[in-house]
Amino acid sequence: MGEDIATSQFTDEDFRLFDERLRVETELLEAMCREGRFQDAEATGGFELEAWLVDDAWQPAPRNDEFLRVLDNEMVVPELSQFNLEFNTPYRTLKGRALSQMEATLQETWDEAEAVADELGLKMVMIGILPTVAGSHLCQEVMSDAERYKAINDQIFRIRKGKPIHLRIENEELLESEHMDVMLEAATTSFQVHLKVGQRRGADYYNASKIASAPMSLATSAPYASASRLSATSRSQVHSWVPFVSSTSTALPSAGPGGVKLSSMKSASPGAMVSA
Repeated sequence: MGEDIATSQFTDEDFRLFDERLRVETELLEAMCREGRFQDAEATGGFELEAWLVDDAWQPAPRNDEFLRVLDNEMVVPELSQFNLEFNTPYRTLKGRALSQMEATLQETWDEAEAVADELGLKMVMIGILPTVAGSHLCQEVMSDAERYKAINDQIFRIRKGKPIHLRIENEELLESEHMDVMLEAATTSFQVHLKVGQRRGADYYNASKIASAPMSLATSAPYASASRLSATSRSQVHSWVPFVSSTSTALPSAGPGGVKLSSMKSASPGAMVSA
């Protein structure tokens, strides 16, 4: 889903060029949508599954670099933290037994990864929030070694002017923590579906996904975080505090009968980039 970059250090001129290219590309995209230049091919899709690496005591194990080196499978890649992984499947045309084939491919990859985990004395877990993850695990020292993650961290806190991220969930027990990095993001893993549809139906699918997201977020939540008993919606509460980076812009589609229209692109304000 994300390609790495060569550096995490940027100048004012880099930001100026980025804003200009983003504006030009957005205008081009709007023109292509307006002129109907996208093919209405059959829908295709794929998905990604984020998982945890843990040790024998079910504590997060920050060893994804070693694990991925031994596994050597391009469909499994690192996530933000060294104790998270991302499993991917090839895109397929959504007809016939496509979903069953995706499931079989994921199962095959998972079985291969489990064998490597066993060899390294590790376990893999599919869970949204690992109950044993604590604030001490969510630190920059266990960030995966990729420049794009460093860039995300640096730019969010540049925009926040160094202001820490404060998390407080008060329910059956109290969970409160403060973070000077983006590693709170690593506390919530997910299963994500990627869907490619024709331009004509794009607005319908977009609106349907927004409607479905509310009950899905509640149905996939977790009552435990950082060894604290919270509430059935604790996962969505933790996730809502995670710093979110848009592409230094706001491009929110308004989906109506005429299709999806992109808003004009502007440099983001802190509020547009950080939901903390």
